[in-house]
Amino acid sequence: MANWIFIGSWALIGAVLAVPAAALVRLLDHAETTALRGHWKQVIWSTATFTLLATRLGSSSALLIYSALAAFVVPLIFVDLRNHRLPTKPILVAAITTTVMLVVIAVVGSQLSGLLHALAAAAISLVLLTAIYLIAPGFVGGGDIRLATLLVLGLGWTSWAAAARGIFLGLIISSVYGMCCLLLRKVDRRGHIALGPALAIGALGSILMA
Repeated sequence: MANWIFIGSWALIGAVLAVPAAALVRLLDHAETTALRGHWKQVIWSTATFTLLATRLGSSSALLIYSALAAFVVPLIFVDLRNHRLPTKPILVAAITTTVMLVVIAVVGSQLSGLLHALAAAAISLVLLTAIYLIAPGFVGGGDIRLATLLVLGLGWTSWAAAARGIFLGLIISSVYGMCCLLLRKVDRRGHIALGPALAIGALGSILMA
């Protein structure tokens, strides 16, 4: 019973944070295209994400890290879906917030190895995806690279495998979705498909599988 009370309470926190988090992303972005819409959808996604995280991770430092990350990522994927862009400033603030949390938890809990893994995984992700961006223009965008690096920063805290699995799942999900859109003629071969949501789902899937 106590476990379900905890999960329900954490889900409620996710619901309460959804609208303020979306407002913060809008404030940091300054672009008119990020006007707040569909609050209820973001509340649903935030609540569901917090519920899944609490169910899988329980009361742990990892839950704090991934929940803070989710609070930023959920409104970001809605921006990507609407406008096909991922604003830089919100991702930067999310990265700084996540890094500070990782440093504090690493120092307090003597988990310096997890911090080093997270930072190294994020650096490797940034280098590899930037190389892909330069070699194959159009495959990933600058916003996708920043979001992926942010997600890997969090996933790397768990393990190298979690980080690699998250990116792999995200790319697979994006590819399958893209092929379905082509077959259903929702986009043509030159059409743009938002990669951010797939990366976020892949990261969540990796956490749940860890």
